[in-house]
Amino acid sequence: MRPRFSSADDDAGRVPGAGDPLIDAVTPGFAALGIRPFTRRRPRHVHAGNARLVALSGAVLLVLLPLPYATALFLDVLWRVHYFSALLLIPLLIVKLASTGWRALGYYRGDPGYRADGPPHLMARLTAPILVAATAVLFGSGIVMMFGTTRFGPWSTIHNGGALIFTGALGLHLLAHLWDTPAEAAADVAPVLFSAPPRAVPGSRRRVALTVAAFVVGLTVAAVAIPVEQWFPSAAAGAHHRDG
Repeated sequence: MRPRFSSADDDAGRVPGAGDPLIDAVTPGFAALGIRPFTRRRPRHVHAGNARLVALSGAVLLVLLPLPYATALFLDVLWRVHYFSALLLIPLLIVKLASTGWRALGYYRGDPGYRADGPPHLMARLTAPILVAATAVLFGSGIVMMFGTTRFGPWSTIHNGGALIFTGALGLHLLAHLWDTPAEAAADVAPVLFSAPPRAVPGSRRRVALTVAAFVVGLTVAAVAIPVEQWFPSAAAGAHHRDG
């Protein structure tokens, strides 16, 4: 007999925080701000697969994002590893932004399926444009510095400013999805890893395959651009990046 795995679809009808006085007390205040840290995901209708892909790619990005942050703390030594980890993220970012943008386009152009899911949450709507712009600035300036002659100067200032805005916007954006992202992602991964039932949203294998493919493409591009044996060269070898 196959084990039964909890799915986001199973939780659609549950009352958020039922039986927990603390959750019941704080949820209305967060909800007034458009933040849902304790609520169950709302039911998806026609385009549930899109929501799953958005969540799955976002969850993988959240696992990998600490890499560029950690290497940024020791940039004088680990700047090549920093670039490597950033290149690794780019294909996953493309999948995440494309799937999210498609959902937003469907909603605002009046697609009945996306309209049935209701509008995006207030916090997500407020932070998404800022987050997209900051992402473009952050990764665009990083690529310019990577293929340029120096890691310092105006592009470094732009990059650091983009990183600060990106971090702040991401933190606020995540507050609107603290339940949705892990629940949706787990609901897609469980059928693939454990041969569990797909929970009424077909296509889980395709979405997982697409996410894995994006990771592999990012890993390949990063490995070709910055081979592992170049991660820790001598100080003299990297001096031209400091001197310009």
